[in-house]
Amino acid sequence: MMTRRSIRGILITMIFCAVGVAGQLSQAADPPTKLRQRYEALQVEFDKKNAAFLKASEGVKSTADSVKVAKLKPAAADYAKRFLALANEKPDDAAALDSLVWIIKHDDTEAPFPQLDDVLELIQKHHVAAPALKSVVPSLGASTSTKAEALLESLVEKGGNRDVRGAACFFLATSRYERLETPDEKVLAKVAALLERAINDYATVRVEDEDKPLGELADALLFEVTFLQPGKVAPEIEGTDVTGKRMKLSDQRGKIVMLVFWGSWCGPCMAEVPRERKLMTTFAGRPFTVIGINSGDSKENAAKAIKDNKMTWPSFFDGPDGPIVGRWNISSFPSVYLLDAKGVIVARNLQDDEDADDVIAAAVKAAEKK
Repeated sequence: MMTRRSIRGILITMIFCAVGVAGQLSQAADPPTKLRQRYEALQVEFDKKNAAFLKASEGVKSTADSVKVAKLKPAAADYAKRFLALANEKPDDAAALDSLVWIIKHDDTEAPFPQLDDVLELIQKHHVAAPALKSVVPSLGASTSTKAEALLESLVEKGGNRDVRGAACFFLATSRYERLETPDEKVLAKVAALLERAINDYATVRVEDEDKPLGELADALLFEVTFLQPGKVAPEIEGTDVTGKRMKLSDQRGKIVMLVFWGSWCGPCMAEVPRERKLMTTFAGRPFTVIGINSGDSKENAAKAIKDNKMTWPSFFDGPDGPIVGRWNISSFPSVYLLDAKGVIVARNLQDDEDADDVIAAAVKAAEKK
């Protein structure tokens, strides 16, 4: 016959036994790992050296100082080798994932680490469902490696959570779009489909270093992909100049229009003004004009820049963060579009074209024949 006290004793014993078993299971599932300790030690070592380099950089006063301080900068490529060696010891370990993430975050897109593809293969094989990959998705989108694109494709479908899948969807689209050297309708259609998916399924997802959610970012890029390609009629622009005078882009029909997004704060923009003045002189009396879109300035600063630099052509005033720049998804200044006499986009990023003046001259000549 069991008394209340004996029952209580049995229950207490059962509880202690259960706790003991749980503790043993916990230790078996998550044993102390030297790999984690070594990863953290290597990270601390790099961070300390980098902090010392940055501090020393603040006191640079001469070329000799610069040379001396440059020697203090830790070589990220050397550390990438060491982190990869750690990851290869036990590729499916959480510390291995952190090592691989470190490498991607510190990679230089202009001069990628030689071992980057090995890193991407390990992630693809062992960690494709890890939520921590969200932090490196933008870097994957900026990478020129075909394996980075393949990993993004996997993350779109197999990412560990909604944030990873959404970020991968958007940055896969931007990666494919930015690599396009000439318009390709099939690629543009795939990019548009990814952006529409980002808008429909992941609109509220946020990614590092972006002040807008994916829905807004994808919508802006989708507009560019859909309406701002060569062969498309440029969307109408309506607004005012710095004096408040109303302007419409379509008022320039019949002329070749060099549409320039600029700001007085932008050194490269102002460096282009003499060339723009020369073009206005060269094609004076012919069907050509420059049209500016000023952004990031106050009206006073914009007006002063226009007067001081003898910018005789019209300029829309778009304010600090205006709707025109936002709608046209302008992220770099200057940005230049060339439109034909019917308002059709002939070329984009004309400021980067060595033969830009020849392209303009040919367009003007064609307009005169018509």
